[in-house]
Amino acid sequence: MKKYFIYTFILSFTVAIYPQGDFSSLEQKIKLENVISSTLNSTYLNKMQVGTVSPTVLNLQNTVALFNLSKSSIFKGSGKTYRVNFRKSNGKISAIYDGQGKILESYGRFTNVIFPIPVRNTIFNQYPGWYVLGSVYNVFYTQGNDVRKVYKIQIGNGVRKKNLKINQEGNLL
Repeated sequence: MKKYFIYTFILSFTVAIYPQGDFSSLEQKIKLENVISSTLNSTYLNKMQVGTVSPTVLNLQNTVALFNLSKSSIFKGSGKTYRVNFRKSNGKISAIYDGQGKILESYGRFTNVIFPIPVRNTIFNQYPGWYVLGSVYNVFYTQGNDVRKVYKIQIGNGVRKKNLKINQEGNLL
């Protein structure tokens, strides 16, 4: 028993000292290509990210908004529109840019995302004892119009399954 206390003391002392070390050698520099820091697509970001809580969705939307079309290999001049597809492991966004790099419209599809609170409340208040089996999140953006966000969710309760469509406010569709 005495050895156990000594080992525990030494282990806790070691763990307490380790995080205070110098981690400057762990820094990594990331070079971002075709990304600009501007407010060109701030309207897109403001509309798309309201009520969105999933980090995967937020990261991909930021990438879409900050994409620098003029430095891309597909850019041929400012008089055309360009479709650019962005993909992550559980989602994708297809965006249409004008010749200046402004997003005209986009469509995003993501699987198994984190739900906003109104969506969670709707599921668990109207279907107590049920659990989520899977989900698909679709988001549609058109410049000058409202953003449409729809969660397609499959829930289960034992052998029973049910498919739901819920908007971002938590209303069943």
